[in-house]
Amino acid sequence: MESNSERREENSSNELTAKNYWEANPTAAIGKQGYWLSNPIIEKAINHRLSGCQTNDYWLQWLVKNYFKNRRFDRLLSIGCGVGNHEIAMAKLGLVTQIDAFDFSESSLEMARKDAAAAGVEINFYQDDFNLFTIDDNKKYDLVFCSGSLHHVRELERCLSSVRKCLKPDGYFIVNEYVGDCYNIYNQNQVNLINGIYKCFHYTLRSGTSEIFTSPSIERVLAKDPSEAVRSKLILPFLEFYFDVEVLNPAGGGLLHELYPLLDHYQLSDGEPKSETIVKLLLEIEKILMAVPGGLSSDFCLCILRPKKPKTMEIIPPKIDYEEAWDSYAQEWKDNNPELAYLGDEWIGKGAGAANSLSEYESLIEQQFIAPYIKKEHRVLEIGIGGGKTGSLLLKYCDRLICADISSQMLQAARSRLGSDRVSYVKLNGLTLDSIAPSSADACFCYDTMVHIEPVDIFNYLTQIPKLLRGDRICVFHHGNILSELGWQKFASEWDKNLLGRRDGTAFSVMTDTIMEKFLTHLNYEILVKNTSSVPRDCVWICKAPTPHE
Repeated sequence: MESNSERREENSSNELTAKNYWEANPTAAIGKQGYWLSNPIIEKAINHRLSGCQTNDYWLQWLVKNYFKNRRFDRLLSIGCGVGNHEIAMAKLGLVTQIDAFDFSESSLEMARKDAAAAGVEINFYQDDFNLFTIDDNKKYDLVFCSGSLHHVRELERCLSSVRKCLKPDGYFIVNEYVGDCYNIYNQNQVNLINGIYKCFHYTLRSGTSEIFTSPSIERVLAKDPSEAVRSKLILPFLEFYFDVEVLNPAGGGLLHELYPLLDHYQLSDGEPKSETIVKLLLEIEKILMAVPGGLSSDFCLCILRPKKPKTMEIIPPKIDYEEAWDSYAQEWKDNNPELAYLGDEWIGKGAGAANSLSEYESLIEQQFIAPYIKKEHRVLEIGIGGGKTGSLLLKYCDRLICADISSQMLQAARSRLGSDRVSYVKLNGLTLDSIAPSSADACFCYDTMVHIEPVDIFNYLTQIPKLLRGDRICVFHHGNILSELGWQKFASEWDKNLLGRRDGTAFSVMTDTIMEKFLTHLNYEILVKNTSSVPRDCVWICKAPTPHE
């Protein structure tokens, strides 16, 4: 077992190797011939993505002139500034009055100081280590900036904690980073996709550097620059832990970052229609691969982050304790339903006027609300998985299922029924859907769940669902309707048990189709179907969720 002293010695050796590399190669981070962003079409497309598809201008110009339009800040700290090109640009654009910028490579800093003097701007360039740096407690910054440096930081927790500490309460943390696999040692699916497309290119269109793409070995990485992408895969999770994410613009790169250097840059950037068509097709292929299940994730992104507000640092329990109610229900279920195989099979839709048996009810759900909308390539998020009854129906049609529930006991019951093949499980907190990755599903299915959730809580979930979806963005929402005859009977039979809001989380909520339509319209959902006949007591909606910027 490795001791602490051995680990410290190894870290020191790796840091020295990395420092020596950057001292000898201060401009290594600046694109050269064959680098993917050296192609003007790719550069334009990536800047378009970094700006959230708002402009084709250089992303830093968009940030200053559009995002921070007509704003000027007092102080900016740049971490890992390299040769200072970004810092000089921000100074010339007038974004900030004073810039402090550090890097651990003195040769890079010498170039930065010379270029800043030539540009006529004053910037405080100094040497420091982004794994160890400290900031005076009395020094606070309006902006902290990292571009292509955070993926070299081994001590991410310490670095981000220091950033949070030195940032003003209303400040901004700007991060433009590689967030792909650590050490650029890619997963096999990504390697296969790159090679599958690369082999389509005739040898006359290749650069001749390699016949096949392979990830670097760990020995090669450690020998060259041990800091390269040292913990890159953890950057986004840690950013979301330490800060509130205001902007997250994926830039792609999962294909082109590594494929383009294998191709003949001179031919693909000659301005001819054929070469421009090839490059545009590659960009479109990368875009498609990022959208399909089992495709590519974005290896680069731009984040604009804010300090977490005190109220977001702790979870405030909801007034109605849905979690405890459903945990208790699940624990007592077998005693109350000894004849049934699976939790949830007791709900046969009879009280809702939908069916008279379990098989009849399952058939209705499957034929009316699943088969017409869920495709075999879909990744489906089910909110309120319960015991997994509707989940078992969804798995007949979709590629993967994300099971989310507020109750640990319900998730355990669903896992026992559905297993782990093509299925993942997510515990919810009752307030947010932050535990579910953005853009991770093509469809959201919520059946036999919203009938128990109060309108204000339904609205809360509806505001958060769009950011979780991609592709077809299909939503199936089922809720109670006390304006129906059966719904009113249900309400009238239970109202005296729910006085002063002291209701059990398993009880039926006071919801109507009119309220839901108002919610969906206000939040820009596209309503495809409103169904009040298949389940006469309730209402089922088929919608298309808006894209998050709508």
